[in-house]
Amino acid sequence: MHHCLTIPEVLGLIFEKVKKHGGEYPPWSDDEALETFASLALTCRAFQDPALDMLWSEQDTIRNVLKTLPSCLWVERKESGPSGWDVGFYFRIINTIEPEDWAVPLSYARRIRKLSLRYEHEEEFPDAAMFKAIASAPAEHFCPNLRSLVWASQEEAHLPFLNIFLGPNLESARIILDHFESSLPDNLSFRNLKNLEFHCKMPSSATCRAASDLLTRLERVENLVVPCLDRNAVKYLSHLPSLRSLELSSAAILPNGDTAATSSSEATPAHSPPFPALRNVKFDDRPLPGSIVECLQMLPVGCPIECFVTFVNEDAAEESFASLFTEVGTRFSSASLRTLEIKSRAQWVFNIDRLENPGALIPLLSFHNLTKLLLILPIAIGIDDAMAWDCATSWPSLVRLEMREPGAGLSRSPPCMTMNALRAFATHCRRLKHLSLNVDGSTIPSLDDDDSSESVASPRCTLSFLDVGSSPIHDAETVAKFLADLFPHLRNIYCQDWRWGGYTARQDEDGVRARLHYTRWKAVEVALESEDEEDEDEDDEDGSGGSLTGEEDGED
Repeated sequence: MHHCLTIPEVLGLIFEKVKKHGGEYPPWSDDEALETFASLALTCRAFQDPALDMLWSEQDTIRNVLKTLPSCLWVERKESGPSGWDVGFYFRIINTIEPEDWAVPLSYARRIRKLSLRYEHEEEFPDAAMFKAIASAPAEHFCPNLRSLVWASQEEAHLPFLNIFLGPNLESARIILDHFESSLPDNLSFRNLKNLEFHCKMPSSATCRAASDLLTRLERVENLVVPCLDRNAVKYLSHLPSLRSLELSSAAILPNGDTAATSSSEATPAHSPPFPALRNVKFDDRPLPGSIVECLQMLPVGCPIECFVTFVNEDAAEESFASLFTEVGTRFSSASLRTLEIKSRAQWVFNIDRLENPGALIPLLSFHNLTKLLLILPIAIGIDDAMAWDCATSWPSLVRLEMREPGAGLSRSPPCMTMNALRAFATHCRRLKHLSLNVDGSTIPSLDDDDSSESVASPRCTLSFLDVGSSPIHDAETVAKFLADLFPHLRNIYCQDWRWGGYTARQDEDGVRARLHYTRWKAVEVALESEDEEDEDEDDEDGSGGSLTGEEDGED
């Protein structure tokens, strides 16, 4: 055997390639990879340890470890349903396990780095007897080198056994419960965790109390996902020096429960600002804007957040969004915010109201370093050309911009923004690649008649994708020429498909309009693609064509 194969780092790289060949996530899709590691472990002593490490590193059951106990201690068989199909495995410990019986199982358990226990898998979630057997093992921690744990249980009674897997090296834990109505066991210790997700499919006030209690046991957490918090938990988190990301499944700060806001042993000094390291905030589960505002008020004014994402309820009132925009403009530092997403989950919303005061967006204009802005709201924002120019000049670093409402059918009143407003983004947002706006494409201004005192100068905008939604259009050829002059890299046009919203079989006026709308915008896309092909032909004639990679010239 070559000496290079005795170098652990070289073997590690080779074995990682074998693992990736079998699939990215456990259980690996290709059993060949597992068989290969088993064979490598039996090949020679130099391969044995690293091959066994790879073979055992990711497990989605604890049964494999228990099956290395002496065979007289356990029984396994497949269970069949009433029609004869397999419904899972029956695995039980049938005899007393002596301390010396654990030598082999513990030697494999220490190799596990990622463990996923889910009741969705064909193996039922381990029962109390199996957990008690594991707890009897003569080891302080059953999986001492475990880095990542997923625990998804239907039974609240299983939770005390979670502590078996909370070893000193555990960095990430994802806990998923169907419901939770009691308090957390006192023996659970999460002190060294860096990443924690705590989910409950049917959250309640008891869930909030449990989540808040859980948080006071964290000292080094960096990324946190919980259903909700009480005020004591918020106070505790505000002093953690390492918390960078916070996600609340439901945007709600509840009154204080029984949780005491004790100070972390590594808490920031009293004179430090709250949430000193927090950079990412997300609110899920479609809260009302008023609830989002209340949650944002836990942050200090000018907090250096870099990414804020929230979903909103599609039944939210129009005026509540103005308050939300104001709060966002107040709480976040104008210099640090890079990503702002406020969006509805609804795919289709009817009877959309128009935001009568587009000036409600003014608080957002202070974020000059935005690279991604998504405002997908259950209301029509009603931006006019003047506001579009203000937006473009305020957000020169944008790479992606979406300001629209979910699909709502073809409106009979045109958007407030005309095609002329697109000049603003072509002029000021040179890095923009993805743009989604509703514009009035029924009239096209001439690029020679620019009354905005602004000109589209070279280098031009790099926009390659335009989503026009339900924007009206009459002359596809003229629109295509206008867009080609503004955005020379634009090739993809997305518009509302006439087959959506019940238009498929309709022969009335709305059905005809929907089909014409879709056909015309697709004609614009075809025209842009044709122009691109003509440009390539001209380049070939000038001798400037060829491979950008230099392959045709023999370059490496």
